[in-house]
Amino acid sequence: MADAVIQLRRITDETDSDSIYTDTELASRISDAANIYAAARDIWMEKLAVFAGFVNISEGGSSRSMSQAYDHAKEMVAFYTSLAEGSGGNSTGAVMRKIQRV
Repeated sequence: MADAVIQLRRITDETDSDSIYTDTELASRISDAANIYAAARDIWMEKLAVFAGFVNISEGGSSRSMSQAYDHAKEMVAFYTSLAEGSGGNSTGAVMRKIQRV
C-alpha cells in the first residue's frame, strides 16, 4: 500500500512537505475508490474547487494568470476520469515537479 500512496502523491502533485493529505488519508482514499485513478480524480476535484476562487491579478506592471491553476486542475480531473473509467492507457510513471525560480 505504501507504493500506491507514493504514486497517488505524485499524480496529484502532493509531494511537498506541506501537503494537506496524510499517508493514512491517502491510503483510505485508495481503498475506498474503484482504483488509484478514481482517488486521484477526487483529489483533483477538491483542488478544482479551491482554484475556482482564484482570479487574475494585474498590478504594478506585472500580471499573474491565476485562472490557469483552475484550467490545469480541470484538465487533470478529465484526464483521471478517463483513466478511472478505463479509457486511458497505462501509467508511464512520469513524475512532474514544480518549477522554482532561482
